[in-house]
This record gives sequence, structure tokens and C-alpha cells, in this order.
Amino acid sequence: MLNKKILPKILIITLILTSINLTFLSPKQTKATIESEPNILNISVQDNIQPYLTNPNQLNTGISPYSTSTMENNIPDTKINILSSQSIVKSENPVNGNYLLQLKSNYSKDYNIKINYTNNQNQTTDTKDITFYINTADIITIPFNLDSTSQENQLTINYTPTPPQNVLATTYQDNGQKTKLIWTTSTELDIINYKIYFQETTASSYSYLGQTSNSYYKTAHSWPNSSSTNTTNYTITAINENNQESFFSEIAINNDADNDGLLDAEEIEINTDLNSSDTDSDQLSDYEEYIIYNTDPLNMDSDNDTYYDYHEISSSSDPLDSNSIPMLEEVENNNQNIEEGQSSGGSLPPQISQKIELKEIVKENILPQVLGVKINSVVAT
Repeated sequence: MLNKKILPKILIITLILTSINLTFLSPKQTKATIESEPNILNISVQDNIQPYLTNPNQLNTGISPYSTSTMENNIPDTKINILSSQSIVKSENPVNGNYLLQLKSNYSKDYNIKINYTNNQNQTTDTKDITFYINTADIITIPFNLDSTSQENQLTINYTPTPPQNVLATTYQDNGQKTKLIWTTSTELDIINYKIYFQETTASSYSYLGQTSNSYYKTAHSWPNSSSTNTTNYTITAINENNQESFFSEIAINNDADNDGLLDAEEIEINTDLNSSDTDSDQLSDYEEYIIYNTDPLNMDSDNDTYYDYHEISSSSDPLDSNSIPMLEEVENNNQNIEEGQSSGGSLPPQISQKIELKEIVKENILPQVLGVKINSVVAT
């Protein structure tokens, strides 16, 4: 029988050892857990479409586009789930190299594809999000490269042709304002056409609208004339000589006629010109004035101190404080820039021209202002 005096000491020692054991094992267990988390390649495709993935070792998972229903799963540690609303391929610890993703649809529509790679060893993630228009029975092949050693771009899509860039919706006149699309052409030399797709607000997918070899397309769609009118989304694809079609470009929406970043509905609310990106002609866009600098987009000199908002901002002066003025050299340079703009770009608005005429006055009087000398009157020379 244990001595009653010894028993408490044994309990205390046991508790200490247990505490030490827990203290040192927990970090090891946590580290082991982190190290055991696999790297994941995840491919998801919306709607009913059959994916077929081929890895760098020429092993396949999915339904071959050349068969009707035969399911393969030969890539190690890979699961595939094909539903009516989404198809998912998930591969653990995928090998580096070139992959092929083939897609076949039973319907003509647009499909969104997300390819995601998560490296749990260095805690990085890379995602590629692309959208294709796939016609019934067509097979789309998307080659991509996986490099788990890269810190930024573990995934690279190697699909050609590439879509056009800088797609914008603007207006043109034809019995009222209509929607016109403009874009920067693709870089490949074998592009022969561009296809235009549109999606109305109430639609669930995109529809084909037309095609052109130009870098613009005039639609017959009226430009929305109020915030209550439904807008339309537009996207462009490029077609090469082999009749291969790119994935979708970025989306353009007919809700910003002057493409200054302020929606037409916002411009109506603040009374700026929907068809001019710089209503007060002070070299700051309406968006910059209203959203970024909080200056007045209807007044080129918001604080009425005879210095344009653009001058003050570019000279680190406060355009909302009449006591804050730019330095002489900066004002001279800015005035010179405006004069050069006037000579190359046509006439300037009267209020800017008047301020250019005050250039000599500014030269003579800015230093006293900076030094804090009170000026009772200014006489033009």
C-alpha cells in the first residue's frame, strides 16, 4: 500500500510529465498534419459537360469525347464527379508537366471552366478562369502546364488563338443611340474573324450575335436611356484560319457611354455629361474627380483659387483648399503642357484659355503668396 504522503507527489510528477509530453508533441503533430496535406489540382466545369483529363504520363480520367459513356480513372489519387449542374475532377499531388483537358457538350452554349492548383507545402494558389462557347458535339481541347515549383504562375494556359483585349461598349447614332463595340485585335497573325456574343440581363447564357473582320461591331441594340432599362453584356472571340475559336474576352456592358468608369446612372445623378469623360475639361476624368479626388467634375477649379484641379493634384497641392497652391516651377510646367495640348488638340474651353492668359500674373505673384506676403491687387502685364 502506497504511503499517503507519497501519493500526492506521484500525482504531481505524473501531471508534470503529461504536460511536458503534450507541450512537445503538439507542434510535431501540427507539422505532420501540414506536411501530410496533399497538393490539389481541381478542375470544375459548369453545367452538363463531359471532361476528359490527360496528365503528362499519358494517363486519363473522365469520359473520352470519342465515346458515349465509358468512364476512365487511371490518374493516381484522382476523383471525378459528373453531375447535371457541374463536373469536377480533383487530383491529389499531381505531377508537373503538360496536361490536356478535353470537353464535349450536348448543347450549344457557353461554359465556364475553372482550373485551380493549391500547393499546401508553400501555401500558394493559382486559378485560371475561362469561358468558351461550345457547339453541340464539338470537342474543345485546352492544353495547360503545371509547375508546382513556381511561386506565382503554377498554371499556364497554352490555348490559341487568344481573345481580343480592351473590349468596350460605346454609342453611335442611327435613329437614336445604339450600342457599338470596339476592341484591340488579337496578337496572332492568322486571325480572320471575330465573333460577338451577347447576354441580356434576364438570360442565363450567351447567344451568338454576329461576326466581323474589323475591330468594331455596330449592334442594332438601343443604348439604355435610363437606369430602369435593362443593360446587355457583350464578349468577343477570335477565329483563326483553322477555324479555331478563342475563349471569351472580358465582358463589356452598355452602361457607361463615355467609358470613364462612372455608370450612366451615376452621371445622370450628378449632372455630368454622359458622352464626355471629362465634363469640365480640366484633364481629370469625371471618375477621377467624383470617386478618387472628391473634386467637382463640373468645375475645373473646385476651390476657386485660380489653379486648375489637375494642376494642384499633379503638383501635390490640395485642390479643395484655396490656401494650398502649387509651386511656381510646377505651375509653369503644367501651363506649358496645357498650351501644348491646345496647339495639338484644338481650342480649349474659354475658362482654361483665360487662365493661360493669367500665366504672367502667376509668375509675378506666386512667390509672395508662398512667402505669406499679402497681395492687395493684381495687375496684368
